[in-house]
Amino acid sequence: MWPSGQDYAARDPEGFAKATAARRIGRLGDPETEIAPVALFLATDDSRFVTGHVFYVDGGGASGVARGARQRRAKARPGACGLHPRVGTVY
Repeated sequence: MWPSGQDYAARDPEGFAKATAARRIGRLGDPETEIAPVALFLATDDSRFVTGHVFYVDGGGASGVARGARQRRAKARPGACGLHPRVGTVY
């Protein structure tokens, strides 16, 4: 687990458990080994034929488990886009 994840788990064990349970894979992602490779792929010529797609790198959250939270966040910040600073979700 990355350092900020360890801090989160120690600071708020209940919140960390809820965040972990909200993922279909049962854990939070590691920014360096799971999120950065997707960003790197999109920054290379390997993605030159990819256009107009959303890549959910969120451990299955987009598949329905965490959808309610994402919809509430989107309503609270209409027009927001980019990299979410806390969870690394590109939306």
